[in-house]
This record gives sequence, structure tokens and C-alpha cells, in this order.
Amino acid sequence: MAFLIVMMLQQMDMNVYRFDRGYIEVWYQLPVAYLVDSQRLHATEDTVYDFYSYRFNIQNVDGTDSAILEGKKGVMSYGEDSGELILDYIPLSLYSGKFEYALQINARDSKAQGGGIINIPPDTIFFSCSDIVIGRFGYGDFVFHDLPFLPSIAAEFTDRERIFSYLEIYGLVPDSLFYEASYRILDEEGEVVLEQKRKVLKRDYVQIDTHSVALSQLVDGRYDYTVFIRDSSSQSSVTRIASFAIRTGGDEAGQEFYEQVQYFITPDEYLKFLGLSGNKRRVYLKEFWSRHDYGLLVRRIKQADERFSAGNMLGRDSERGRLYILLGAPDEIETIPIATWSRPFEVWYYYGRNDYLFCDVRNDHNPKLIRILKPGEIAQIIETGFRDGIREEDWLSDIAPGTHDWHRDFESIE
Repeated sequence: MAFLIVMMLQQMDMNVYRFDRGYIEVWYQLPVAYLVDSQRLHATEDTVYDFYSYRFNIQNVDGTDSAILEGKKGVMSYGEDSGELILDYIPLSLYSGKFEYALQINARDSKAQGGGIINIPPDTIFFSCSDIVIGRFGYGDFVFHDLPFLPSIAAEFTDRERIFSYLEIYGLVPDSLFYEASYRILDEEGEVVLEQKRKVLKRDYVQIDTHSVALSQLVDGRYDYTVFIRDSSSQSSVTRIASFAIRTGGDEAGQEFYEQVQYFITPDEYLKFLGLSGNKRRVYLKEFWSRHDYGLLVRRIKQADERFSAGNMLGRDSERGRLYILLGAPDEIETIPIATWSRPFEVWYYYGRNDYLFCDVRNDHNPKLIRILKPGEIAQIIETGFRDGIREEDWLSDIAPGTHDWHRDFESIE
């Protein structure tokens, strides 16, 4: 009987970090469950120990020089759904030039592979820096170059995290006390979304620069993390860039009313919002909904449609609907039926706040907001047509045709 063994092939997350004098580290990351015997993993809830083998090939681009590194490493898993990752690296020392590399991982019933290009510049620069390593600080017992720091090989974060950067500086001149450091995050359109600057005390010819920044202001997308280092003593500077992504898994941008912010801002502000594009609009919306309740908006829009829709007009677009979405249901609605002196109108009372008078002056079943009134003011207007001693003839004539002429005739008699 023949058995067919299917070997799963997976692309692994890899990154290469260059340091001083041609020293590099090739880091790789894989799910632990992917490397452990799947049958043993399904059969037990206890910790499973296993091993995997690796084969690393590297050669210069003209093919005249190459090397192979092989070995085995142990791995353990705490369960199929533990979510643990294997994170390790291969150290190398290379001369200046361009190299191709490939790494293959072999487990019992799976394989993973990855590769890329490494460029090593000539070692003739007096002042220089390593590549930026970005990740998370203080992650368990993991130590990177003597720091409790876990590199993020896949370079993906959520907006609830902080990004931590590690950079080695070589060739600092001791003729000044400080070097200058600038840290920027740029979005996909090249716009600077975060920037911090500082002066750092020099401690040695070779120094480690670390920095941490919260990502709460960012939205889903790709970004460049840029570090600019300048040593005023030698009038030298260097820039390093590392890319990363924000992946929150949220689907807010796809929700029906996510961009319906016009109910809470002025018409001019809404026009400015409509003029935003790309990342600027996403950032605006994220900040906006951090200050407003999206779920509440959805409920009020649907309720406004149910209560105030008329003909082809949705309730959310009516004047009453817009006020309802902004302030919610009034504490009381008083309806004044048609009288000898006025059209029918209604007053919305928000206790302790203003009152709002609506009247269907166009006879289109979309009452117009006539006036915003102080608490209790409507009673005086109904009786006298006065407000603070001044007749409100123009707007009273909207709800009571002929009122304007009546006031004018009354004045002539006086």
C-alpha cells in the first residue's frame, strides 16, 4: 500500500539587519504549530517538543563565492491554538558587495522558505548607523542585543501598541555633548503623521539609540518609520528607514454611515472634510469617532428615517431628522394645531436646554426649523408676538400669514 505524503510549503516572514563591519543577522519567524508534528499536536493537550532542520544558502551575485549553513533546532508548542511563534536568526559576517540568500525550514510534515538580496556598502564611511530594528519593548523574557526587546519581523502592529526602534550609531565624535535625533512616521502618501525630535547625550564612540512612540493616531495602512541622526561635531548625518503596517482588523470604514459626519459639524467643516483624501480622511474619521458614538448615530439615523420620511425624502435629510440625529429625541413635543392666526406648528422641548419651533410653511410635509428659543419663550411669543421687547414680524409671518400686516396696522392705529 502506497501512502501519499503532502508537504505544505509556506513563505516565512524574514528580515535582514546590517550592523557594523559587515556583520548581519538574518531573522525569520514562523508559527510554532506549523513546525510541530501535527498528529502529536492533535493527540495531546500537553506541551509538545519537536525539532526542525534548516538550510541556509548565500552567494555573491556573480556566483564566484558561496556558503551553506545547515543545522537542527528544537521547538516546543503549548497547543494547537497557542498562537506562539518561533523567532530566530542566523548571524553572518560579509565583505562589501551584493549577495543572494535563501533559507529553507524542514519540519516533519511541512516546509517553509524565504530569501532575498543583501547589499553591504564599502567600509569607508567614518560616521554610520546600523539598520533600524523595530518591534515591541519588554516582551516576556526575549532579549535582543542585551535589551528586553522583541523584533517584529512581519512589521505589523495595531493602533493600540507602541512601536520601539533600535539603532546602533558608529563614529560619534566626542567634541560635543549631544547628538540630534529626529523620528518621523510617514503615511503612504509621504505625509508626516508623527514627528519627535530630541538631543541625546553621547556616551561612547559606538552608541545604541532607542525610541518608542504610541501608534494610537494611526489608521490601517502602510507607513515608513524614519530616523535621522546628526552629529554636529563632525557635521555628519545619516538616515535610516523601516517600513511597517497597521492592521487592526476593524471594518469601520466599510460601515454604512461611517463617513456621515455632516450631522455633527458645520457646513463649512463638512466641505473641508469632503476635500480630504486618502490617509488624511481616514485619520480624520478615526479621531472623529473617538469623540462620538458611532452606534448611537446609526440608531438615530434609522429612527429619523422611520419617523420623518415623507415621499422621496428620507427622514435623516429633513430638518427635524437632522436635529433628532444631533440631539436625540426631545423630552417633549407640543403640537399647536391650526388656529385663526397661524399654521399648525410644533415645539420640541429639551429640558434645561433650548426649545425648537418647527412649521410646515411649504406644505411639503417637511416642517422647517423656524426658530431656536430660550426655555419658556414660546409661551410669550404665542401670546404677544414679542421677544425681548422686539416684534419678530418676519419669522412670525412664516407660521402666521397676515401677522406681519396685522402688526403694521396695529402700529398705525397707535
